[in-house]
Amino acid sequence: VFHENLLDEYENASIAIYGFSNNLFQTTPPTRDPQALKRAMDLVLAVPTGNTPLFEHILETVRQSTARPGVLRMLFVLSDGESTKPGDLAKIEPAIRAAQEGGVAISPVLLTRSVVTEIPDAEVSPRPKMDDMGMINGGPPPTVPVPPPGVNPEMVPSIVAFLNLAPATGGQTFQGFGLT
Repeated sequence: VFHENLLDEYENASIAIYGFSNNLFQTTPPTRDPQALKRAMDLVLAVPTGNTPLFEHILETVRQSTARPGVLRMLFVLSDGESTKPGDLAKIEPAIRAAQEGGVAISPVLLTRSVVTEIPDAEVSPRPKMDDMGMINGGPPPTVPVPPPGVNPEMVPSIVAFLNLAPATGGQTFQGFGLT
């Protein structure tokens, strides 16, 4: 996939791959080697599940990516959007600020097991303010997400904040990808 699409189309692109759960793992540094990228993706699948500090890991990945000067930075985060570590929602604003200051566009890729199926239509300023529920501009989203049966409704603020990373940082949101 990387070689036939992204790497062929953008000759100066290199890709780093991370996996995360309790901890953040860089499975390959920036590379253009399709075999190294394939191995790195396979390693991500082996990361055990745990209490995910989603926004803390996004913040750390942004910080690591900005250490390399002179490159265009895009961060694609494949996740169910559920931050399960207590206190992690406090890392939303620092992650957005670091991405904005470092020129990193964050593109959330929402996996389908998640509770939110539509990104809220929120007007965002260049530096949106997030409240403690992860909502941009202090208000609730105009659409009210309804969790499917068996999904914890307490995860809704995390998922909404995850989706709102895109408009806050100049990224794009991708939805409807299934967990395998």
